[in-house]
Amino acid sequence: CSSDLTDSKSGIRVVVLGAGRGPIVTSILKAQAASQTCGRHLHITIVEKNPHAAQYLRVRLQEDPLWVEALAEGTASFEIVEGDGRVVGASLGRREHSPSDPMTWPVQLVVSELLGGFSDNELSPECIEGFMASYLGSSHEGRQRPVCIPSEYSSVAAPVYSSVLLERVRDLCLKGGVIGHDDPMAVFHQMYVVEAVRHTLLAPPKKIFTFDHRGASTAQPLERTQTVMFQATSDGVLHGFLGYFECVLYKEDLEFEEAKGSGMALGIPHPCLLSTNPVTRTEGMHSWFPMFIPLLPQHREDGSGNESLLVHSGDMVSLHITRKTDDNGVWYEWRAFVGASAESLQMNPNGSFSKIRL
Repeated sequence: CSSDLTDSKSGIRVVVLGAGRGPIVTSILKAQAASQTCGRHLHITIVEKNPHAAQYLRVRLQEDPLWVEALAEGTASFEIVEGDGRVVGASLGRREHSPSDPMTWPVQLVVSELLGGFSDNELSPECIEGFMASYLGSSHEGRQRPVCIPSEYSSVAAPVYSSVLLERVRDLCLKGGVIGHDDPMAVFHQMYVVEAVRHTLLAPPKKIFTFDHRGASTAQPLERTQTVMFQATSDGVLHGFLGYFECVLYKEDLEFEEAKGSGMALGIPHPCLLSTNPVTRTEGMHSWFPMFIPLLPQHREDGSGNESLLVHSGDMVSLHITRKTDDNGVWYEWRAFVGASAESLQMNPNGSFSKIRL
């Protein structure tokens, strides 16, 4: 994406949000050496909230051969900022620009690896848009919104029939449920990262929520509500949904856009697409696992037990899912319907059982 970065005689400044142990920093240095930016100085601002990870990064800056070499040769410089990216952006934006001081250069590229198994469930939208808002809100007039990698990502889900996954959740219930909750059934109101081996998808996956960081505005809503309809292609019992993600790291080329628009994109490999969706899955990628989104069926009217959510091929299955936020975190609420009669309980109402803390 070097051709899209603002021309600067000084060099290029990159912010790495949520650097962890630094693998993205290493990838950036390798990309610099292989690209047309190799003749320009690269300043990498490494933002990490976890103090233990930040300390590890400081040690790595002194000991990693690639990092040390880049610093010694003057092709790159580094700045480690320990703090919340949503706050750090403001301090970076207020710095008075000086061509000789890389720490004052405008931010041209933001790179982050905050994706979760269900796309936005590790709060990538809050972190990226929070940084953009604080940086641009405090920046000197005329500074442009940085290019962002990833540029766009979507959560994807499909109805699933899996006695194995259901039994795993029930086992947690028998072992005492969720810490901090007296209700043992709280385990059904959580989402779980799983290795989904023995299961049947009752219908092809569909997209749920999409977040796009390519726009000039930071005003996109982070709370979302969506109802998605699936037509079953298999018989089974609806035990929940399996969640995946599709991520566009950087732009979509025109050819792929045209193919997608004409309905021909199914299965077409995309050089900038990262996906766990079984239909478009990135080959050889093992860094993420699906999310199991369980359901509890409604009680029978006669009180004799729970009504199984039976699904027959051709049935319409709908997922109503909401992504909500407050000052403390983000949570999902979900409910499923089979046809016009069978439905699940409302799961995780008001985030009372499960919330992702900011």
